[in-house]
Amino acid sequence: MAVKPSTVSWPVKMKYARWVSDDSPLVPFLFIAPYLAFFIVFTVYPIIQGMVIAFSDYDLIAESSRFIGLANFEAIFDPQNLFVKSLTNTVKYVVFGVPVFVVVGFIIALVMNSDIPGRIVFRSVFAMPFVINVAAMSLMFLWMFDSRVGIINYYFMKLGLPPQEWLSHPTSALGVIIFVSLWWGLGGVYLPFLAALQDIPQEYYEAAAIDGANSLQSFRYITIPCLKPTMLFVTVTQVIAGFQVFGQVLLITGGGPANSTRVVLQHIYDSGFQFFRLGEASAMAWILFLILMGITVTQFRLMQR
Repeated sequence: MAVKPSTVSWPVKMKYARWVSDDSPLVPFLFIAPYLAFFIVFTVYPIIQGMVIAFSDYDLIAESSRFIGLANFEAIFDPQNLFVKSLTNTVKYVVFGVPVFVVVGFIIALVMNSDIPGRIVFRSVFAMPFVINVAAMSLMFLWMFDSRVGIINYYFMKLGLPPQEWLSHPTSALGVIIFVSLWWGLGGVYLPFLAALQDIPQEYYEAAAIDGANSLQSFRYITIPCLKPTMLFVTVTQVIAGFQVFGQVLLITGGGPANSTRVVLQHIYDSGFQFFRLGEASAMAWILFLILMGITVTQFRLMQR
């Protein structure tokens, strides 16, 4: 059977070949197209939809909505609403917790970067809690801090100390949440510091030693300046993570006692999925987003000085 000659002209073939060749300007877009599609569907679209819901009385059951302007934003600042209290509790957690996370993570990184016996094992031990599920971790500490059968109070009584109601007092309950978060997230804090410490050229320290600098001066004028970008990264990520604390609070204290540990993400969850006030939940989420954006920009500008 005779082969039918192609009816596509030669200039058209050359144009098609140029667009599918390796140096085609479309090739980079083809590689990122799958990620871009997921990013648009699962990130950009929910953000836009959340903004629409924040200005409407969206009904999850009836799937209907009506534009109501700023009514949701006015409602969440009502004295009867716990949004301001939960936001205040979250700020307390960030103010008291993040400095502890950064300082302890930095100290652990310095120790793990020194020449101590078994440091490979210790590095794994400090990083392992980071991969534990938040539910399993929270249940473990819930048992440990139990006032009647908890192991913490067991050793307190062994030392002759009275048992403590760890989760029944606002101050100690917040302290327990900070301690649990530190234990759980220590790997995510100290590993960036450790990687940055190992990336500092040893020639800097050798040159400083030749010039007569002692260990403290080398630490102040070499280690700290070289770790400044990492310090910014860890601080920003920990502040963002602090404002998003949720799982351990919900499972260990449930926001109690008397809403003293109720955090903003828990309040958004309750408003949206317990009381089905999705409009208010979206409004709170947008306020939280603007707060985090403002804090992040401020931190970047302060660290760049």
